Amino acid sequence: MSAITVIITNHNYGRFLGRAIDSVLAQTLRDFELIVVDDGSDDESREILAAYADRATLLLLPHVGLGRALDHAIGHARGPLVAFLDADDWMHPRKLERVVAAMAEHPRWVQLAHPSIHVDAGGHAVAVGRRPRPPAPDVTRHLLRWGRYPWGITSELVCRRRVLQEVRPLPEAFSSDTYLTATVPFFGQVGYLDEPLVYYRQHASNMQRTSGYAYLIAQREATAQYINAAAARAGRSGRFDAQRDAELRALQCLAGEGPTTIGEALRIAWLTAGECLASRRSARELVVTTMRRALAAWAPREARALPVYADGSSALRASARAAIARLTSRAASSPRW
Repeated sequence: MSAITVIITNHNYGRFLGRAIDSVLAQTLRDFELIVVDDGSDDESREILAAYADRATLLLLPHVGLGRALDHAIGHARGPLVAFLDADDWMHPRKLERVVAAMAEHPRWVQLAHPSIHVDAGGHAVAVGRRPRPPAPDVTRHLLRWGRYPWGITSELVCRRRVLQEVRPLPEAFSSDTYLTATVPFFGQVGYLDEPLVYYRQHASNMQRTSGYAYLIAQREATAQYINAAAARAGRSGRFDAQRDAELRALQCLAGEGPTTIGEALRIAWLTAGECLASRRSARELVVTTMRRALAAWAPREARALPVYADGSSALRASARAAIARLTSRAASSPRW
């Protein structure tokens, strides 16, 4: 049995797929199993995969959706650990060596995350991404109170296979990393390596960059359901109240489904500050996240001009100034009594 299984999920990413596979085959740790699952691609992916048939297990499916495709691949995994890799990303050469050693050193960890190096569509590094450092090894309190903690994206995650069996089958509707990071922690501790061990490609086809408000709202609502179902399965009595989800409330304001009042802005800011402090986020993250979410209720028109997950404080300051100017102008033109 291999020390770890790597699962690459692909749908029409033939232009990136070879680099992802090659990055796994070039790992310093050689004791791994590689599974590539193709979700009904109609580009050049199948031709590219044929060249790797002797070095990887290829699962060629009709188009069933990436969630079901990933679940199918997990069912074929044989390693005690499973690392995930999206087909448009690629691994640092020492990733498997580092995560296998860390999981062996911490047998109570059931999930491990690490940062990534963000690259553009051409593969050029632009930044080190947000560090998904959990506030404590047991993050279930944070899930039940806040509905989130600093978690990793799919390509940053490693899980123990025995625990993945506890949370299968994976749902199809939303991204697999959201489901896994919301459910796996109820069955053990969450670990972190402060090393960027994967290259995360940002491009026009990324799901996170093309998802609208309706999708994101439904994802947050489903996340609450995932958390509560996992808590029940693990024998926990607590449940997460989605009304405490500040991100959900902000998205509802942006979509015109929530109240756009100063009172709602203050409520969102209060919840966000509590969440950020409990998660031990940096002062900058606390300020930027609070500004972004509160702006959605206070000045949704300006907030809609921002990327959905804007993290640039300069853009937020500019939107806040525009909102203040608009609201001041409106107040000045109102009749005085």
